[in-house]
Amino acid sequence: MYSKSLDKDVRSDTSGDFRRLLIALMQGERPETTKINVEQVKKDAQSLLNAGSAKFGSDQPRFNVLFCERSDAQLKAIFNKFAELAGKSIGRKKRSYSSKFTVLFRGSSEKRNNG
Repeated sequence: MYSKSLDKDVRSDTSGDFRRLLIALMQGERPETTKINVEQVKKDAQSLLNAGSAKFGSDQPRFNVLFCERSDAQLKAIFNKFAELAGKSIGRKKRSYSSKFTVLFRGSSEKRNNG
């Protein structure tokens, strides 16, 4: 149907951390559980806050690990905890930091969790 594979398109049309993120996501290894590890949520939300407070995007590998290794339910809990700690949703924070990663995952997780 298509002349190029998705993998080849992603590799040719993206670069850097964003490319690595998309390639990792295409592997389809994110857990699908609905169970939430509350202690891990706290650690991950604090880690996002620490990594992003002054320098959002400079610790992109940390963001990639979270987004590629956490289930949708876990990500939603992390985003909620982040909002509690930061006083703003990660979506609002991304406007300050211009991160396409948070937009991608916030939208992806919300869509899959709501319908």
